[in-house]
Amino acid sequence: MMQRNNGRRRANIKRLTFVAGIHSSLDSDEAQTELGQTANNEAFTRSLSEFCMFLEGWDVCRKYRELEIAHLAINSPYPPESFYMSGRDRKRLESRDKPYLRYNGSSLPLIRYFDKLQMRGGSRIWPPSLVQIAASLDGLVNTDLDLRDLVNADSQLHLRYRQALGECISQLPASCRTFRARIFQYPYGFEAEPEVVAPALDQLCIGLRDLSMRLRHLSLEGICVSPALFWPGKDESGANTAALFWPNLETVKVEFERFTSFGQWLLDLDPELIWTGDPSRTVPKPEIIGPIFAAAGRAAQCMPALTRMEVKMRSIPFVFEPHLLFWPDERNGSISTVRWTCQLEPEVFEDEDEYYEDEDEDEMDEWGYFEPSEDVAVEWSRARESFEPSKEVMEVCKEVGEAWGVTINELKKKDRWFIAEAVVPWRVEDSDQRFSMA
Repeated sequence: MMQRNNGRRRANIKRLTFVAGIHSSLDSDEAQTELGQTANNEAFTRSLSEFCMFLEGWDVCRKYRELEIAHLAINSPYPPESFYMSGRDRKRLESRDKPYLRYNGSSLPLIRYFDKLQMRGGSRIWPPSLVQIAASLDGLVNTDLDLRDLVNADSQLHLRYRQALGECISQLPASCRTFRARIFQYPYGFEAEPEVVAPALDQLCIGLRDLSMRLRHLSLEGICVSPALFWPGKDESGANTAALFWPNLETVKVEFERFTSFGQWLLDLDPELIWTGDPSRTVPKPEIIGPIFAAAGRAAQCMPALTRMEVKMRSIPFVFEPHLLFWPDERNGSISTVRWTCQLEPEVFEDEDEYYEDEDEDEMDEWGYFEPSEDVAVEWSRARESFEPSKEVMEVCKEVGEAWGVTINELKKKDRWFIAEAVVPWRVEDSDQRFSMA
């Protein structure tokens, strides 16, 4: 159909979705075998090659076209038949990792029809194959990816995936200016421990850092990070920090997981609650969290076009939630300002969030709780006012402030948060305005 009246038809296309055909579902037993993986890779290679050959002859008749790669695996982590599985079969399914698809063909032809690549649903494409698809899009400007790295059983596969993605991600076309990625990890609960592996070079964060130096906009969600995302560490012995420069980067948004790239928790268990079996992690580890935000501050000083940077840990109720925001403060003449916030420790509110019970059921609210008395509310208010940040929190604040060139000696309380704001000195012409705590 697209070969008839092709000019008129193609001129009306705004988005084209490619769904690759594969031999068997990635959740099936067959796909786990060597023969099954080979058959799936051959089917994937064949369908992708045919699709690109179909597009190769298209003329560029309009800009701002979007290519969407539809999910190649089932969108749910379980196949439909899993709803009827026994507990034993479901556990077997959860304990294994779905294989990745690999493109094994020759070089893909250049396609000049798309400037945006979008991948939804957590497609299981091996990183070099994914980047090869992106590299075939001549004139690619915007890359938007869902990468579900749900590795349950094989920690080495998890590391190989990050290594492969890190080594090739900076090879995206030079025309790419916006990069967004949701790199979802296995959804660990408080009761589950991520598998700790020996620390090494964080190749994924290094690759993303290299890519970011030629971007305008960077957004990462759900990623396990290390300071290497922003600044080289001691393990990068050959890194030249003097060459680090982000001339065009305007916006940065990073929301990271509660554990590092190598499985180390960013938060400790509350020592006063360990005996109760409470798995909640509320105590920050300054030696791990601080360097991440400090590295962001050092990098920000090499970003002359930066207008907004937001770096935060993934929001989980009732845990220490560090949140760093750099933005032009309109309240202060749009002067570039850095704000550091973190949530108050949960024990201050544990009684407040569980309303005191009352004998009168008429006083029960729609959620089945009883409103506290006025005296109790006053007591909670006093507890908040007298509460001070822990030593660990202040250690993180000090390191963050030094990296951003500001002094944070105290945190002010507002609702459930500690807050500090300061005008960044390297964005203020008048040296008299170097420090201005809000």
